[in-house]
Amino acid sequence: MNRKILIAAALVLGTAYSFACGGDDATKNTNTMPTSSATVTAPPVDTGSAAPTATETASAAPTVTAEPPKPKSLFERLGGKDAISKVVDDFFAIVKDDKRINKHFAAVLKDKKKTETLRDNVIAFISKTAGGDAEYKGKDMKEAHKNMKLKDADFDAFVEDLVKALDKNSVGQTEKDELGKALADMKADIVAPAPAPKGATTAKPAGTAAAPKASK
Repeated sequence: MNRKILIAAALVLGTAYSFACGGDDATKNTNTMPTSSATVTAPPVDTGSAAPTATETASAAPTVTAEPPKPKSLFERLGGKDAISKVVDDFFAIVKDDKRINKHFAAVLKDKKKTETLRDNVIAFISKTAGGDAEYKGKDMKEAHKNMKLKDADFDAFVEDLVKALDKNSVGQTEKDELGKALADMKADIVAPAPAPKGATTAKPAGTAAAPKASK
């Protein structure tokens, strides 16, 4: 089984403004002189300082690129606190009937107040682990499990039951993988270390000098 179980878009609009350009109409001098055949013509129109056209104005506007969408957190993709609460409730129901590990929770599940406290802590723990803003008030994993003497088989059963609860709530594979990885990273704090074989001795680090004997 694979244990690796454990978004705002911005739009930018641009508007271009048009400016019309124009010049003076050419005029003619209608005063005629009997002694002159000269014709007065209008001076040429200076277009060097003409206002920019609409096309020129639009092309001069800076281009603004929209920011890439921010990806959703695992907490959001799981459906938030309400959806996680439903998964935890289903998980507890599955664990209660799992003879492999229900003995570790029997005393707690018999006490309504303790069950509610455990439920709240598990919901807050998963929410925080998944990137939510929940405040986890329980013990750290090592302290919470130090006297439970859990083995690898217990941890595997725990993960299997959690997967069943996630499947029951149609949680996607990607989200299950992410949540599972987060749990797998905590395994060393949850599972008790295996006892050393009988008769085994602890080897001294290489280069370690023996302590000097005290003088009599």
